Amino acid sequence: MRLTLIAVHALAVTACGASNLLPDGGRAQLGCSGTSVTVPVKVLGLVGQPVSGASVTATWLAYDSLTQTLITDDRGVATVQAQLGPGVVRVAARSNSLSSRPADITFTGGACVDAATPRDVLLTLEAQ
Repeated sequence: MRLTLIAVHALAVTACGASNLLPDGGRAQLGCSGTSVTVPVKVLGLVGQPVSGASVTATWLAYDSLTQTLITDDRGVATVQAQLGPGVVRVAARSNSLSSRPADITFTGGACVDAATPRDVLLTLEAQ
């Protein structure tokens, strides 16, 4: 009986595959529509001008602070995508010696994210 249980477990693990594990050891949600909720993050400089090439750090708080760095485009915008499901993502920007205060984005929904609050974020760089 014990050998059969081990064989069934090994078969289940092999069938599910291990290559699609998320950082927390869980698996990505399947059956979502394929369209992901995105939030534009605009970065402004000291005098209110859009800053292209600024680094925007997005930190997923529920995933042991998994961090992604995005770069703003020529309009000063980087886009954060709800790729890890519902939860809070903390964003902050840096450019040269300037940085912004952090802001939180909350992605909500069931197994698949269907909304974000706020719907856009404005970060202003300041001297630290």
